[in-house]
Amino acid sequence: KGWLSEWLAFVEYDSDATGGGRPEPPGPVCNDRLLLPDGRPRPGLQKGQDYRGVNRQVWDILHGIYGGGPALVRGPLDIYDPSVAPEDPPPSNPGCFALWWRRQ
Repeated sequence: KGWLSEWLAFVEYDSDATGGGRPEPPGPVCNDRLLLPDGRPRPGLQKGQDYRGVNRQVWDILHGIYGGGPALVRGPLDIYDPSVAPEDPPPSNPGCFALWWRRQ
């Protein structure tokens, strides 16, 4: 399972529906699997299947609780778009800070 699946299982836990114990919280967000050793995105990743994007506020909350990274910041939610410095988002899209997950 990927990080997002583990997080969803943790936050959507319903003891009445599952009859079991609460799942463990996910560990740190691990985006390294999305990248080649030189920092470029791995070829063939598909949005919605291999990664998901969130805005900066969501990233700040998740990263503050779970840690991990690295944050992969893009203007549009496309991992192959050129990266953007977190402190310098494009003026046209100030909420472009994005976190990406890899589903396994």
